[in-house]
Amino acid sequence: MNNFAGIDLFFLKNIKNAHILDYGCGDGAFSVFLIKNGFNVMAVDINPESEHKISAALNSEEKSRFKFMLLIGQDNLNNYSQKFDYIICREVLEHIKDYENIINIFSNIIKSSSICIISVPTFFTEKYFAFWDKNWFAKCEHVNIFKKKDILNLAKLNNFEVARISSHSFNRTIFWSLVVPFKIEHRMGKILNKNRFINFTEYLSNAICSFKFIDKLGNKILPKSKVYYFKK
Repeated sequence: MNNFAGIDLFFLKNIKNAHILDYGCGDGAFSVFLIKNGFNVMAVDINPESEHKISAALNSEEKSRFKFMLLIGQDNLNNYSQKFDYIICREVLEHIKDYENIINIFSNIIKSSSICIISVPTFFTEKYFAFWDKNWFAKCEHVNIFKKKDILNLAKLNNFEVARISSHSFNRTIFWSLVVPFKIEHRMGKILNKNRFINFTEYLSNAICSFKFIDKLGNKILPKSKVYYFKK
């Protein structure tokens, strides 16, 4: 497997006892993947259910390499003494008003020469979906949208260097482009009431992107998200 959830695994070298911060772990799928591949993971989220979901998927040895922090305030990690080998922050910054502070914290708790991976929705798709549904941002709980230069400037201010920028989820661009004009109800991208139309559209968008050349071209032209790999 070369990538997981749009993240290029080339940047996650499984060095001995490597520690990863999964900031905003959500349903915990990525944390579980990392732990099962030998990493030590500190998962952070605002939802306490994330801890239970991750723990339920691990055996006793794997649980010894898992820690969870419930995010109560944005500065939870300010006084955290451990330095991380990798930091992953997937589709999180668009939900946080004080995102500059989060990047500053990352800069302080990552080891030298380590990798911080950040993904955010693209500026164009956010604007396009909001054009069709004025409640798009409220439904997604997005308080920020980012241009490429915004993320790069933020990284530079915190002494990060760009290692790579990639794009992914063209299939989701197709899906939302087809359904958002109908102003469907969803919470953070999760459809509240699926029907045949929604199921067919999901199938169609995935089927189109099953052709690698289409998926590759689509991710160059209209990706749903961009991934930034920063080296400290």
